[in-house]
Amino acid sequence: MKKLGITAVLVLLLAVTLGPAGAGAAADHQLTVVNASRDTVTVALIWSGGGVEPIKLAAGETHEGVVPAAIDSVKVTANGHCRQATQTFNPQRVNRATVDCKGDTYAIQLAMTKPAY
Repeated sequence: MKKLGITAVLVLLLAVTLGPAGAGAAADHQLTVVNASRDTVTVALIWSGGGVEPIKLAAGETHEGVVPAAIDSVKVTANGHCRQATQTFNPQRVNRATVDCKGDTYAIQLAMTKPAY
């Protein structure tokens, strides 16, 4: 827990330091994680210097997450009743990760969905 607290403080200090200068920066990346399996799955998003606490998703449940704009490589892992799966991707090219259990192993399908206009 100390690492998480230190990381949060450092991120806050960086945000305060950049202030309005960071306002013109690229927007963070939205990521949707979908559990398409029949059971609960625990999903974690990890990137250099941070990540998201593991999230438990019930069957059919969806989670909306945010990845900082400066990050170009994210690892998503899925754990549960099937064997663990790990997939690495660029959040600039992917905004949806679907987790499903195929046989006895999780499969993570990555996709870029088009926004509705």
